[in-house]
Amino acid sequence: MDSKKQEFSSGSEQYVQPPPAYSAASSSSASAAVDPNTGFSQNSAGGPPTDPATIKGIYDSISGISLLTETDTIVVIDDSESMGLYGYWPLVKHCLSYVGPVVSTYDPDGITMYCLNGRGPSKDNMAKGIAGEGWNDITTAAQVEAIFNSAKPMGTTPIYDRLTHILIPYLNRVASDPNNRPRPINILVVTDGVADDPEGVEELIGDVCEMLDEAQAPNNQIGIQFIQIADLQVAEEHIRKTCSNPAEISQKLKKAADDAETSAGWLTNLDDNLVKDKDQGGRVTRDIVDTKNANVIKAEGGFNPKNLVKILVGALSKRHDRMK
Repeated sequence: MDSKKQEFSSGSEQYVQPPPAYSAASSSSASAAVDPNTGFSQNSAGGPPTDPATIKGIYDSISGISLLTETDTIVVIDDSESMGLYGYWPLVKHCLSYVGPVVSTYDPDGITMYCLNGRGPSKDNMAKGIAGEGWNDITTAAQVEAIFNSAKPMGTTPIYDRLTHILIPYLNRVASDPNNRPRPINILVVTDGVADDPEGVEELIGDVCEMLDEAQAPNNQIGIQFIQIADLQVAEEHIRKTCSNPAEISQKLKKAADDAETSAGWLTNLDDNLVKDKDQGGRVTRDIVDTKNANVIKAEGGFNPKNLVKILVGALSKRHDRMK
């Protein structure tokens, strides 16, 4: 990858143990009543549904849901300090504990997960184009919760570093054998902020497009989605609960709102402007990036598992349509 950076920093490393294996105890919520509009359990005691029949009954109505069977899903979790300061960490944990079993219902391999700063136990598998330091084959809510419980939001937002780490072995695998390409991947980056190196992320997207073009890979080979987790109502509740000084509360609320606005602007630029620049000699020749800012997510249904799955599948459908 001919980018301005060949190495990436390790960030605030947190070596955590693998998630526990699936146990019968984790299936106790299989018959819990679930809200068909959100995918959440209808009572606080119920957990995510685990039986395929219940999950399919909720999610089969999403147009294009079968595309999950054709794509490997990778989730990158922003575990930077602000995710804890604004109370977004429990929200992401709750949503993804439902999304994991949904994806695994349509793709038995489940999802691969990485943190921006924390490090998981998986090893590199260059032959398959899979980067290590994450968690592979995540299929249950218990596994997702174990990842979140073992990590602590800290550090900054090294999106460039983590995407580079994930994409280099995969792109090498794509280029190595045109007749035996790996399954397409969709990388879902769940973040509340702007990358430490926003220009680096933009350059990386150009690098990826150039390598895909050189390999004559299909348009759906790689997709990168950014989901902005910046629910200011959640942030306000968290800040007021954890802070008693009125002046400090006001300062933190303003900072949360300013950070959300800045993040939304950066994501909009990634989604709307990079491909346009190709007519002026830009390097982003493929529309591989999709973003959803927090205001749009809330307007379309909010931060719940069913809406997040709709967003995930919607991006897959767009790339699938461009293959026709």
